[in-house]
Amino acid sequence: MSADTTRFIGARRRAARLAVAAGMVLGVLQLGSGPAVGEPVCNATPIQVDIPPESRMEILKALPYPSVINVAGLTGNVTDVNVSLNGVSHPFPEDLDVLLVAPDGSTRLLLMSDVGGNNGNSNPPPNGTNITLDDEAATNLPTNTLLMSGTFKPTDDDTDSFEFDANDTFLAPAPTTPGPATTLSVFDGLPANGTWSLYVVDDNPGPPFPAIQGILNGWCIDITTTASPTTSTSSTLPPTTSTSTSSTLPPTTSTSTSST
Repeated sequence: MSADTTRFIGARRRAARLAVAAGMVLGVLQLGSGPAVGEPVCNATPIQVDIPPESRMEILKALPYPSVINVAGLTGNVTDVNVSLNGVSHPFPEDLDVLLVAPDGSTRLLLMSDVGGNNGNSNPPPNGTNITLDDEAATNLPTNTLLMSGTFKPTDDDTDSFEFDANDTFLAPAPTTPGPATTLSVFDGLPANGTWSLYVVDDNPGPPFPAIQGILNGWCIDITTTASPTTSTSSTLPPTTSTSTSSTLPPTTSTSTSST
């Protein structure tokens, strides 16, 4: 091998090593799948919650019904979902039921139901409360005390005997019943992209005076996926020449002292 060829191959190998090292430092090279975290996607349109009059035992839909968020541009399937309910205000939060439905139209989870207590004069109702639902939260939502801003596990409390809608029924086009899931992990493995739907109802009659309402000032969904690798070492290294020293050296004579 000539001196010029040796220097050329050596320079190529040094460049390749530097490219690998730089990629590892900058996070360019992905040797396998890893978590892909998108920015939270939000719908800031307020959700108005009408409350049934005291004389009517019925379920009332919030408007809009559903409130939707279109997720696009994520790669891979879901590994984690968190949901934020922004600016929750309601005089009787126990009557508020919130259901999240995946883009497939059938996978769903009751995010919160029958929580927060009746909030009498000694326990003022939530007003502008920001609630995040996260499986990894430390505690459940409070079931009989004031709802406060924070991060909580999805919570459904069906222990109150006076509840009119003990089965947490939702009106069409929502699935009629929430289903057995109790954690946001029910969405794991599903495609992340598509239309996520939030259904909100008030399922118990309110006080006798008219024109009281609850409201959510929009909501957000935060999805993590396991994405396929977009770059590998083979795609970042320069092409190499399939020439080795053994193919460029002249043949040698197999002579030893013992044969002479």
